[in-house]
Amino acid sequence: MTTLPMPGYPKIETLYQRDADFKVTSVLRQPALEWINGWLATEKIDGTNIRLDFRLTDGDGCFIAPQDRPEDYTEANVRMAVNIGGRTAKAQLPGDLLAILRGLAEAASPSAFEILSEFGIVSLTVYGEGYGAGIQKDGALYRPDGDKGFIAFDVLVNDRTWLGEESITETAIRLGLERVPFYHLSGAAAFMPMEGHPFGLAYGDLGEWTDLVSSGTLRSLLNGGQRQAEGIVLRTLEPLFDARGHRLVAKIKVEDFRQGGIYATFGADGQREALRTYDGRLDI
Repeated sequence: MTTLPMPGYPKIETLYQRDADFKVTSVLRQPALEWINGWLATEKIDGTNIRLDFRLTDGDGCFIAPQDRPEDYTEANVRMAVNIGGRTAKAQLPGDLLAILRGLAEAASPSAFEILSEFGIVSLTVYGEGYGAGIQKDGALYRPDGDKGFIAFDVLVNDRTWLGEESITETAIRLGLERVPFYHLSGAAAFMPMEGHPFGLAYGDLGEWTDLVSSGTLRSLLNGGQRQAEGIVLRTLEPLFDARGHRLVAKIKVEDFRQGGIYATFGADGQREALRTYDGRLDI
């Protein structure tokens, strides 16, 4: 594997700001989120951030820029470098997890090269979580065999273009990778990519998804719900951005409500309707 720079994953902010006592408030961190009524929710896996990076190089191992990509993606013209990393270049990965990731990357490499060639792109970076036994508290409960694994949640191409949710799913399936599942507002699964479900999603507004997480009853969609979910990540079907170019995504964690706090509920028109107060008492 060739060592090449990989774009790090941008931090996903929590939906609500906190006050001086670190309690959830009714103020959105990203005001633009208030104007979107239809949000999807994927499960937020409690693990360690991982990047699997596939990109074209020339015969000297130098990265090929998008504008320099060849017309013919043959071995005579290009090679494909595979890189594995954590959230940052300095991140240290457990040896057994790294071995699993190497196996997954090797198995995915032929399909990754096909995708690069098919769409005329020069890099494909898959972001996900390394998760399972020994990774965060109760990590073993995510997986039936109590082992470690990798589950994808985002894909970036050419170091600049984020794929939409359906394309992320299709890419993960082609690469033979697990993909984080989607919630229904009931707390059940709306879409389980790893189990061959047809692509179908459930939408909700900010208040509805906050109600689901703050109830304290949300279970993981993995391994039959053996553990409580860490939370959800709110996404749009296709990527949307604010005026500064920041992608409109947010996370809501169960622990956000353990200390109590106030959050806003939202009507069908996206406007704030009322404030609801939680005292932090959760059934966990």
